[in-house]
Amino acid sequence: MNEDMINRLIKAIESPDYSGIIIQVVGIIFPLVWAVLVAKNEAKKTKEDIRIKNQILDNRQEKLERIQSSINDSINMLTKQQLELSTTQQKVEENLRELTRLAELSRNANILNMEISFPSFFEKYKVFEKNFTAAAYYRSMYLEKEEDFPAKEIMELRKTVDNVNSSNLAFFDSKEVPNYVYKEFENLKHVLLMNSVYPKKMLKDYYLGPFLEIEEIVNQLNRKLDQK
Repeated sequence: MNEDMINRLIKAIESPDYSGIIIQVVGIIFPLVWAVLVAKNEAKKTKEDIRIKNQILDNRQEKLERIQSSINDSINMLTKQQLELSTTQQKVEENLRELTRLAELSRNANILNMEISFPSFFEKYKVFEKNFTAAAYYRSMYLEKEEDFPAKEIMELRKTVDNVNSSNLAFFDSKEVPNYVYKEFENLKHVLLMNSVYPKKMLKDYYLGPFLEIEEIVNQLNRKLDQK
């Protein structure tokens, strides 16, 4: 109630005209009652709006909590799966190592059986392979230096090459060779025989020609021996 309404109410009370008083009082009270009703209604609406907003906030909070819970569950599941995957990977690696070890044992056993079955061949081949490995060791050094290669090492290199070319394998009976390397051994024999018959080549020509042919055959033969 403002100051103007209070003044009008006082004047109505002091007036001797009762009908006028009633009219004025009603004219004053009605707006007051209306204002109160409007204020209550607005307050009710405001309260309802606040309730609805709070409900929306609560729903959003619940939704966020559910999302957060879902994210946490997913993280926990991924962590568990990662641990399981890591464990599985470790087991796979252990199994692979075990398989590799067993394969190596089996290969060694097969080689040993072959060496027992064909002792003469393996004995001579090991000597040949030792000489060939020595010749291969000198190859890159010699081709790189060539004329500057020390004379003492030239003699050692020539001796090593001669040992390769004059190997007893060139005249070894192929019947004493395992069947699975028969073809490669025949090729090796042929190259060794050709090199033992023809005049000696210059070391450079030898390394760039016959040696490469021997090297290819030896690699093929060794791969087959390793597969057994």
